[in-house]
Amino acid sequence: PAMWATTVAVAAAAPNIVFFLADDMGYGDAGYLSTAPPERKLRTPSLDRMVQDGMSFTEAYAGAPVCAPSRCTLITGRHSGHCTIRSNGPSLNSTDVGVAQVLKKAGYRTVHVGKW
Repeated sequence: PAMWATTVAVAAAAPNIVFFLADDMGYGDAGYLSTAPPERKLRTPSLDRMVQDGMSFTEAYAGAPVCAPSRCTLITGRHSGHCTIRSNGPSLNSTDVGVAQVLKKAGYRTVHVGKW
């Protein structure tokens, strides 16, 4: 139908977006950046392979000093002062709008793997 064709046309013209959110992971924790001894080094074979193929993961942003509020800032795009999550533990509210919801409305197919 017409609606499906419009969605396909929008998706075909739009760039691919891959959004990685690595929770509780410091800059030097990924295998390809790690200076930790082998027994403490995080195994990140997929990231390591992408880096070997030329991708760079050297810039990052953390919206808060702890994980749940930081996830909220990245998922909703809000400043931490406007996020509904202020401490670890709670999940997003039903009124929060995340980047995946915005992308779906723009014709993207989205998937979420892992924590909220």
